[in-house]
Amino acid sequence: YTIVAPQMSPIHFSLVESVIRSGGYKFDILEHASREDVETGLKYVNNDACYPAIMVIGQLVDAILEGRYDPDHTALAITQTNYFGLIRKALVDAGYPQIPVIAISTQGIEDNPGFKATPSLLHRVIKALIIGDLLMKCLYRVRPYEVTPGSANKLYKTWDTIVRETLEHHGRSKTAKRFIGKGYLPYPTLVRQIVKSFDALPLRNIPRKVRERLQNL
Repeated sequence: YTIVAPQMSPIHFSLVESVIRSGGYKFDILEHASREDVETGLKYVNNDACYPAIMVIGQLVDAILEGRYDPDHTALAITQTNYFGLIRKALVDAGYPQIPVIAISTQGIEDNPGFKATPSLLHRVIKALIIGDLLMKCLYRVRPYEVTPGSANKLYKTWDTIVRETLEHHGRSKTAKRFIGKGYLPYPTLVRQIVKSFDALPLRNIPRKVRERLQNL
């Protein structure tokens, strides 16, 4: 099987990709949506749906309609679980009811008769999503105040590599051995080391910047 997913979050999907591939599956991320994808979404999704849903679903359905993937050996994956029903309906309307849809969240993987996740794979996917949240929060907290431009992104990329290695190799990482002197990082230790590393990043002593909040109009 090839599992196809839209790029919903680069930080999280980098880790999820590593887990899925280590489980023996191909994993392709659709990086960019086109105008044609949006038109397909408008064709198969109710107009009341939000624009991101229309775009993402159109992108996934278009990948099948264009013949890029074998519909009998492809599954679609999504982290926005509220899109699950919309994608299923779009696939049925497009003539591909046999394609499984995998809805992944920190609550687990939605039941789907076309795809069964092993407990081990499910466990590692959930860990990947939680650690992705942690990396995102750490990176966004320190990046506006870094002393050396680019140092926060560099630190994130190092930890992205370490986490991918620990997920694939049951806690072991050659990069971690070189970076912090520890080659084995069980989950609790990994989380603590990530926080400790970002806490140690040199930051400018300036007033906290105002963070904009999106409000419903």
